[in-house]
Formats: sequence, structure tokens, C-alpha cells
Amino acid sequence: MNNIKKLRPWKQTILTAVLLSMLLYSCGQQRDRTKLAVFDGGTVTQKEYIDHFLSSTIYKPGLMPSEKNLLDIVFQKAMEKIAILEARSRKMDTDSALVSGAKKIADTNLAQKYMKAEVISKVVTDSLIKKFYDSFTPQYQMRYILRIVSNRTPATTLKAQQDTINIIYKLLRKGQKFEDLAKEYSQDMVSKSKGGDIGYVIKESLGDAKMREVMEALPEESYSKPFLGVSGFYILYKGKKRDVSVPEFEKVRAKIWLTLYRTRRYDIEQQAKKLFKALAPSYHFKLNKSAVKQIIQKAKIGKTQKGDNFLLEPGLLTKKELSLVLASCDGGKVTGWNVFADRKKAPTDKREFDKRFDLLTQQMVFAQDARRKGYNNTPEFKNTEKDILDAFLRQGLYQKEVKDIVNVKIDSLREKEKDILSPHDLRLKLVEQRTKLENRYRTDFEKRMKEKYHFKYIEKNFAGAIKAAAKRKKEENEKRKQAKK
Repeated sequence: MNNIKKLRPWKQTILTAVLLSMLLYSCGQQRDRTKLAVFDGGTVTQKEYIDHFLSSTIYKPGLMPSEKNLLDIVFQKAMEKIAILEARSRKMDTDSALVSGAKKIADTNLAQKYMKAEVISKVVTDSLIKKFYDSFTPQYQMRYILRIVSNRTPATTLKAQQDTINIIYKLLRKGQKFEDLAKEYSQDMVSKSKGGDIGYVIKESLGDAKMREVMEALPEESYSKPFLGVSGFYILYKGKKRDVSVPEFEKVRAKIWLTLYRTRRYDIEQQAKKLFKALAPSYHFKLNKSAVKQIIQKAKIGKTQKGDNFLLEPGLLTKKELSLVLASCDGGKVTGWNVFADRKKAPTDKREFDKRFDLLTQQMVFAQDARRKGYNNTPEFKNTEKDILDAFLRQGLYQKEVKDIVNVKIDSLREKEKDILSPHDLRLKLVEQRTKLENRYRTDFEKRMKEKYHFKYIEKNFAGAIKAAAKRKKEENEKRKQAKK
């Protein structure tokens, strides 16, 4: 301090401020590392508790921190860490099936990063974002009538759709209203009921290059001749224009990127297909056509009304079909499980299957190229990869200690009660018993883990943590209020 006194007053002020900020930062760091629970091999800190509380209550602004939710969150975080320690102690991190599953998810994450850098950025460029911004105003009210076709549409259907759009055009020429004809004939389910109205737009917000070309050439309050676009035959109507105020570029840049990403999906898909085709030979990509045909034939349940498309029932597939390798490359493969395992994304018709299968094969090859180019060497991805494996370890341990045991008991109960209860009552009873058993065995397992790893709360630090969490929650609530204004 004697040295500080020798400095000029303004220098003393600056140095004092710097020292004070360093002290406050150090105190903040210390509080973040304050332990709320300890166990053999790890801790749960105040920062972990607050971060979890804020993320889990983001849509509950009125819910404030309390000792109860602190106990719940801290215990949950501790059990997650203990489960990983226990799984590793049992050498589960060397289980080839588990490690392979984790790698598959990591590769999907890697492929998505690669897509953004190597494909999407080639379509949604900085110059396109600027072009969109420069044409922010004026905007035109646009409508269209669509008759859907694709590159897989049979020739007879294609001709019928073309004839229909030409008839619609003749009716327009005879004086019928565009809105009425759109409601009756358009096959775009979003705009059809609104008379083909897609709102006030600018040219660059349209995803179809042909539509942009036609819109630019159209005079105000006129309609186009029929033309073939990406999704089918169109007639476009350009309505009144309006001028809007142009916001600051940086305030809307992210929104413009998102709009272009959504509307340029066709261009992005084409760019991805082009890149996949170029890369596939380098990674010895192989398509197993016979396996694809076998799995399709087994799941096929009938024709739809859309040309070569037909319905699929994933429930018809056995483990044998699901285990088939449909495509492979150096370092990866796509099986029936990958296509149908996720119930929410499982294809229910042939076109959905093709789309899902194409996506998975692209991701497989892109992930290998991403690793070759070093995308997997960033600290961010290393952390992601570790988090994914940890999640698989927790799930694997829970499967072994809880779900497998419960499944055996449920199978036994089903066999015992199947001739006594009706199918409906049996199903209800099994659901109820499964929930009870899972809660019971999970509680027993967690109790054993608490004792084995000597879990203990640090109660003296609770008050400070709750106070800090409440402060952060109020700050977050205020930020959201300001953002809405």
C-alpha cells in the first residue's frame, strides 16, 4: 500500500479499481466453487446448482429457489456423477456396444457441425444475408396456387397436374378471383385456406429460385403464367407493396440467417447431395441394395395415393431385419435400427424412409470427413464427446440395476395374470406396476450408491447458495421482461 501512495492520484484510482475488480472476481470464483455436497471422487458446487435451477425453471418465472429444490437438484447432480464413477469402476466404458452407441451419437453431432461449416455456409453466405438486408423494403403481398409434383412423380400424374394448372390459368384469364381458385385448387395446405396468401415478403425470402425470378419480373397487382418450380406447378400473384422501417443490421442478422436457412432448404439439400457424392468413394461407401429391399418388403403394408409411395409399419420388423447393414463406409455403418429405432422419426412410408436413410448415410460420411479435417479436435467437441459417453454410462448402469430387473418381474406378472385379466385391464396393471417397481428399485440403487460413495450435504453453504440463486433468477426475469418490450 505504501507504493500505491507514491503514485499520482489518477494512477492510484486506476490501480485501486483494478485490484478491487480482481478481488471481486476472485470472490465470485470462490462462491461458484462453494461445495453443496461431497462424495468419494467428486462434489456438487454452487454454480452447478444455480445453472441447473435457472435452466429448469426458465419458463417458470414465479418459481424461486428454496431449500427443497436445492436438495433435489444437488442430489440429482451428485447421483449423475456417482453413476458415472460406478459405471467406470465396473469397466462399462470398455463395453463395445455402449462405446459404439456413444460414438454414433457423437458422429451425428460432428456431422451437424460439419454440415453447418461445409454445406450450409456455402448456401447461406454473408453476401446473401447482406443482399436480404439491402432488400428489406419494400415488401409485397404474395399469393400462389400450387399443384404438387416431384422428380418421382409418374409421367401420367405429372401431365394431369400440368393440365390442371393450365385450366386454373384459363379460369383466371376469364375473370375468376385468384383467392377463390386458390382455395379450391391449390395443394399447398398452409396457404390454401387463406386464398394462397403467404403474407408480405421480399424476393429473397422465397426459397425457390424460379419463384424469385418470376416475382421480380411481375408487375404489381398481377399474376404470372404457370411455371414449374421445386415443389410443382405454380401461378404466382404479386399484390400491393408496403414500405417498412429497416432495423439495424446486427439486430436482425441472426433472424435473417434463420429465415434463409429455412427457405433455402432445397438448395442446402442439393449442396449436401453433391458433396456426399464427391466424398463417398474416398471413404469406400457401399450401399447394400438387397438389405434395403428386404427391410422395405418386410415393413410394406400397402399403397398410398401418391405414385410410387407406399405405407410402412415398423412394428413388422424383427431383430433380424433391424440388424441388417443397409450401408457402410470406412469407420461407420447404417443399420435398420438406425432408421427405425427413434419412434418419433421412424418412417411410416417409403418416401420418409428414403429421406431418413439419405440423411443417415450423409451423416455417416460427413462425420468421417469431419474427423479427417480435425473437427473433432476442438475443446468444445471433446467435452461434447465426453458428455455423450457419460450419458451412455449412466443409462447403461440404470438399465442393469433397475430396468432389467423390472422387466423380468413385469414379464412374470404378465404371464401370471394374462388368463385372469382382460387385455385392457392387464395393460393398465402392468403400466402401474412398472412405474412402482422402477421407483422402488431406483430408490434402492441410489441408497446403495449414497452409502458406497459416502455422499454428504454441506448444509452450512445452503443459505448463501439460495440467496445467490434468487438474485440470478430475478436478473433473468428482468432480462426477459426487457426483451419482450
